[in-house]
Amino acid sequence: MYVGHFQQGKPHGKGRKVFYHLDTYDGDYANGEANGYGKYTHPEGGYYEGHWRNNKQEGLGTEKWSDGQLYTGEYKNGVKHGKGIYKWPDGATYDGEFVNGKQEGVGMYIWPNGKKYEGEWRDGLESGKGTIWNTDGTRFEGMFEGGQKNGKGAVFWYCDVMITWEIGRADKDVKERGHTTSRRARPSSTFLARTRSSPSGPTAL
Repeated sequence: MYVGHFQQGKPHGKGRKVFYHLDTYDGDYANGEANGYGKYTHPEGGYYEGHWRNNKQEGLGTEKWSDGQLYTGEYKNGVKHGKGIYKWPDGATYDGEFVNGKQEGVGMYIWPNGKKYEGEWRDGLESGKGTIWNTDGTRFEGMFEGGQKNGKGAVFWYCDVMITWEIGRADKDVKERGHTTSRRARPSSTFLARTRSSPSGPTAL
């Protein structure tokens, strides 16, 4: 059901549409599609509010899931793309770049306990050059691949005492220090152009 302005028989201007599954869209239309600024709300409480282009999120927006996960940042063609901040309900955050819905480029992830990774990302995981600050005051600077320390690196203890080595994939230090990769950001709902399948949650890899 649509209530609002029309032009040549199509929604155009301000309007409100209620879908058969009770999702709603309130905002701008052009030529029958969401174009401009609007808010799409799921009945379970999740929503996207921001800019649209041809029924897809485009530009700046905020997306919140019913479990409390929250993303504020840039979108392109319906997915997170550009700079943004992603927050999990337990207090973890990612502040950085996204490409096609995944953390990619340069970004910072902070665990709920204050541990922090800052550096390069690829395909939603720490990959490339980065630094981990541990809660005990130590830090690791080096290379990562697929969310694991991999390659050359250095651990700095108090007073910047340093030990360097080269790490293989089966790095024992990763397990001893309790490092697991940060969680991937949840994929965006495609909203007006989407199927009804629910997006999967973040995975603690």
